[in-house]
Amino acid sequence: MAQLPTQKSLRAPQILRARVTDVDSRRHTVDVETVFDNRPYPSVQIGSPFYHYMGEGVGGLPDIGAEGLLTIPGDDTPPTLTCYLDLPTMTTPGELEAEAGTADVTTFGEESQMSFAGAKPPALPGDFWINGRDGNFTYWRRGGVLQEGASLFCQRVYNPLRNTTTDLCENYILATVGADFTVQSERPEDSADTDVGLRVRWLINELLEDTKASVLLEAGRLGDDGLLRVVVAPSGIDRATGAYSAELVELLLDKLGALQFTVQALEAQIASLECTIQGNASLTILGTHEMRALDSSETLVGTKRIVAPSIQLVGNISLGSGGTPMAGNADALYDWCFGHRHDPVTGAPVPPPPPISIGGVTG
Repeated sequence: MAQLPTQKSLRAPQILRARVTDVDSRRHTVDVETVFDNRPYPSVQIGSPFYHYMGEGVGGLPDIGAEGLLTIPGDDTPPTLTCYLDLPTMTTPGELEAEAGTADVTTFGEESQMSFAGAKPPALPGDFWINGRDGNFTYWRRGGVLQEGASLFCQRVYNPLRNTTTDLCENYILATVGADFTVQSERPEDSADTDVGLRVRWLINELLEDTKASVLLEAGRLGDDGLLRVVVAPSGIDRATGAYSAELVELLLDKLGALQFTVQALEAQIASLECTIQGNASLTILGTHEMRALDSSETLVGTKRIVAPSIQLVGNISLGSGGTPMAGNADALYDWCFGHRHDPVTGAPVPPPPPISIGGVTG
């Protein structure tokens, strides 16, 4: 990069207070005029704490109205706006304490002092910062704490104590190649309503290069009553909207305790299970139902009713409260039932009538 030629100093350098009147963001220059005599200096270079012509450095574009020191070198190099200054104000020690929140305003009998605090944030010796006019900031605090954010309630704080990172925000979005995580409040941007819904959502791919997610986890306000949703739909969940179809698993739990779920297959190994149903229970199985257990017991207060086209009993059968065996198996029970009669008046058992012989045929 060619440098401008210089020559021996032919004049004394000058340092003047100047005000920015225009900014050229393409060439990174400013037009300034001196504060005391309004002398114009067009296309002035902007100084920075450090800059290298290869691109690295620290810098920024000033806004119109900013004031700083204009340096006019003694050689023939162009003027430079080297630094920026605040406007002085008059304040009292009591007002400074009140602004810091350490005391009430007490100005009686206090002498005013010149202050250059301006709109700077509260700070301690050793702190430094970068502030934007619209509330965004970066603070390097003495002690190692780093704060950066767009507002007081949209910021991240890095604390070297136990290596802790804290995020403060209303809405949070984490977008990665294979998964998305969001925390979203459901209200218009300009609403002052505090009774608004909140939803937390995880969208997770099966493979890193998949365009659609396979797992959806949601919690918070889901519709009218929903609180928790789990969905498994391999490569079938839209990562932008969370919409899905042809799910293998869908589970929805609402705030009333109701659970709705759909699964293609369910296998569970539970060491011990105790379940109490406060209301009615209904089970509908469209396929085959099979239950296996070492022992089974039922205690009913009311009537047991079984409706089936046919019933098959296999194994030993006991009847009565004492469990006295009445028949060795289902076939014996069949014979016993048809061979056992009771008197309808006394209830006493009576022998079956003898076989009837008609024409030499007994029946």
